Amino acid sequence: MISKNSITVSLLFFVLFNGIGYSQAVTDVKLSLMESEYGNTRLKVTPLVTDMYAEKPTKSSGVYALLVCYKYKGEQKALHQDLTGDFAKQGYREVFLGMQATRSNVDIGNYVFYRRDLTPEGERPKKADCFK
Repeated sequence: MISKNSITVSLLFFVLFNGIGYSQAVTDVKLSLMESEYGNTRLKVTPLVTDMYAEKPTKSSGVYALLVCYKYKGEQKALHQDLTGDFAKQGYREVFLGMQATRSNVDIGNYVFYRRDLTPEGERPKKADCFK
């Protein structure tokens, strides 16, 4: 007969083995506008899709990057952010868009989420891509 202890040990071994053998990789993100505690609108970036069998382990910086093209008070803007540390610590990243930013004066256009460690430097998106 199988005891509860042996099931618990087996389950624990399975979880530890899979956690050591593979690392989780974010493959897509969700962007949403949210209001901060001070009334400014910020962009919240959360992992949307993950690959449980990543080829490379996740580091604390320089892995996940985001280029966002947006309009703030009618002016075209671009920002490039490293998301890695906040994804590892908090599971999301809040991005500052501008002083007095509100949902009515911020319009998110295109965005590109990519892995910096897997994308050759010459092929990475640049802020200038937003203004073409």
